[in-house]
Amino acid sequence: MIIDTHVHLYNPRYEDDLDAVVARAGQAEVRAAIVPGTDLASSRAAIALAERYAEAPCQLFAAVGVHPTDAEKLTAEALDELRALARHPRVVAIGEIGLDYYWPQVEDRGWPCAAPDQQRAAFEAQLALASDLGLPVIVHDRDAHDDTLAILRAWVAGGDSRTGVLH
Repeated sequence: MIIDTHVHLYNPRYEDDLDAVVARAGQAEVRAAIVPGTDLASSRAAIALAERYAEAPCQLFAAVGVHPTDAEKLTAEALDELRALARHPRVVAIGEIGLDYYWPQVEDRGWPCAAPDQQRAAFEAQLALASDLGLPVIVHDRDAHDDTLAILRAWVAGGDSRTGVLH
């Protein structure tokens, strides 16, 4: 069975042909796809899509999380909301979480970006959430390989059920 573990179908570029995109995935024998959130709003959108396409030939599932570049948004309240969202029956993972050391060093990026220390704290908090709920993780790693692997090694050492995918 083919499962796409990472597709941001809530992106506005899919608005006009989302039904066709999901149908083509099913025709290509993709039986499931996971839509990861990158903040609270997209996590909610991922759940809505998972509900909408629960019976499609390519069924959609959701992951909820805060992307590393938005790590400063992971307040205690946001983490509580993620916990509540993660209990939805169509949520199958915590993600997209991780570390991204590329964007903080781009001075002309034109948008705010969390510093590496904020990213590490948010990553560890969301890994703990995944452990608490018994969910796998979807991990983003860009130019942060050593720290990502060190954090994941420590997390995985806490139990055999701690699993996930990297991109």
